[in-house]
Amino acid sequence: MSNKNKKTIAETIVQPNHIQLISSSIKPNWLLYVVLFFVPIAFYFNSIFNEYALDDAMMITQNEYTLKGFDGIGDQLTHSFIYGFSHKEADDAASSHWRPLALISFNFEVGFWGVGHPHRSHLINVLLYALICVLLFYFLFQQLKINQWISFFTILLFAIHPIHTEVVANIKGRDELLALLFTSFSLIVLWKYIETKNPILYILSVVLFFIALTSKEAPMVFLGGIGCLLYFFTDYKIPKIGLVLIGYFIAIALLVFIKNEIAPFSNVIESREVMNNPFLYASPIQRICTKIFILLLYLKMLFVPYPLAYDYSFHQIPFVDANNIFVYLSITIYAALAVFAFVKLKSKSLISFSIFMFFITASISSNLIIDIGMAMGERLLFIPSLFFIMSIVIIAKQMIDLMNEKLKINKWIPAIALLLPIFMASAFVTFARNKEWKNDIVLNIADFKKCPNSARIANGAGTSYIELSAKNKISKTTRDSLLFIALNCFNQALKIHPTFDDAFLNRGVAYSRMDSVEAAERNWNVVRQHANHPKLIEFNKYLTAKFLTIGLACGNRKNLDSAINYLEKAAMYATENDSLTMDSYYNLGGAYYTAGKFEKAKIAFTKTMQLNPTYKDTKMGLAASEFELSKTKKP
Repeated sequence: MSNKNKKTIAETIVQPNHIQLISSSIKPNWLLYVVLFFVPIAFYFNSIFNEYALDDAMMITQNEYTLKGFDGIGDQLTHSFIYGFSHKEADDAASSHWRPLALISFNFEVGFWGVGHPHRSHLINVLLYALICVLLFYFLFQQLKINQWISFFTILLFAIHPIHTEVVANIKGRDELLALLFTSFSLIVLWKYIETKNPILYILSVVLFFIALTSKEAPMVFLGGIGCLLYFFTDYKIPKIGLVLIGYFIAIALLVFIKNEIAPFSNVIESREVMNNPFLYASPIQRICTKIFILLLYLKMLFVPYPLAYDYSFHQIPFVDANNIFVYLSITIYAALAVFAFVKLKSKSLISFSIFMFFITASISSNLIIDIGMAMGERLLFIPSLFFIMSIVIIAKQMIDLMNEKLKINKWIPAIALLLPIFMASAFVTFARNKEWKNDIVLNIADFKKCPNSARIANGAGTSYIELSAKNKISKTTRDSLLFIALNCFNQALKIHPTFDDAFLNRGVAYSRMDSVEAAERNWNVVRQHANHPKLIEFNKYLTAKFLTIGLACGNRKNLDSAINYLEKAAMYATENDSLTMDSYYNLGGAYYTAGKFEKAKIAFTKTMQLNPTYKDTKMGLAASEFELSKTKKP
């Protein structure tokens, strides 16, 4: 490196207060990089043996475009991220996104290996996570020149924090991983640009930032984050920082433009379903107070990440009012952090930096700026947790330094005393949680025990018990017991959310498996009254077949009124042009004829003729009905 370049770097990269810089001429300790690569692999190794779970169906196993492999890449680029699953344009905030990058990575997997290799997908997630940890350490230590041990322990604790299990152990979390991966690359290249002033590097950094945005929109907040980094770690003034941010602003504008062309904002409406609009039933005061309360829950989850669950939607987190003491506690804590960050802003304190970055990266997920369609989520803490951990490490280092200075205690003794229990507890929680992400059945049942007030989890648990009841080689007693538990789960879901369509549909399925066809019908008809749910088509076939069978049995017992009643129901639910529909109308015509209701018999036989003129003895039945009717006509 020339003397001129050395001078440029020295003038550009400044030393914030409380940060011990390490000369760029000192070679990094590669053992630290090795540790930070293999520790996350060790913590998440048991997740590699998991199957698909939850939204993996939407992204992979039931996504038409993903299943095309390489041939589906173009479709992913030109549709909203759920179109390949839902086959309809996005119409709410939860689905109106253009996020092709993670989906394309799944296309490559299917293209190379075919469908049905979840273990390879899980392995890729774990390796991406390990790579992210290495890149973040490089950025903090090598480029920002933050103290080696602050950088190392920040990333080590980030790597082992159980709050990240949802991102790493769920294949769908690939979007979060790729977003942070390419954001990390972007920041590293940006700092190379700051050191060298090579405009090609600046353009590359912006391109990498745009690629991160195509995985998930979360990196948008790094527009403020990059400004924060430039303020704290360079001598750039506000106007110059603004100039640097222009390229990243253009990247965001380009994403918004493309998104609006593919998943237009004009299509997005406020969801009237509380499962996708968690504050729908809250008063204006309850909305803001509950959001502030959730910010306190986030801090709790960062300090004590237990218990962990995949869903915190209606009504796991109850609405709170202005008289709730925890609302004021949350306000007090966050206000104190903000005041401290601003007081230390001028001195460029590293703690001030970490607080500002925590606020910036958590801003969108707070629901205070915009409603994001979910009340709370562990994955929303993926990036903010880095800066929370950094602040804790800095405080711990200061305490350890003070103990060393005042009490002459070797620094490594308190460091190990603090780290060892955290490491062990994190390992225990992470390993256990990875196992719970095994598949839908294991996850739903495990989380229902932790979050009994989540209607979504209660419904999921019920469907899992139905799946277990369908397993081979179980006794009828065991099957009925599992179905009874499933009914209790659906009842709990409907107690929480009395208009929850999915719970009514699935409770109907449970009754159908118990051969309680009329109970199943009642549940499905609740949904039928206000929604044209696609599942109802499938359930109509079941109802037609069951009521036809029951009707015929009643007819064989000479119970004509009951036979007609059930055959009418069979015909009512018969919507397909198939033998089941024709059989329903044909037998209904026969029952009417036997009961002397010749006009209705004629109508039923005519309907059968319209479907298939040659079906069984339909012509004969129609002729007989018309003959009987002719005898009743007056001359």
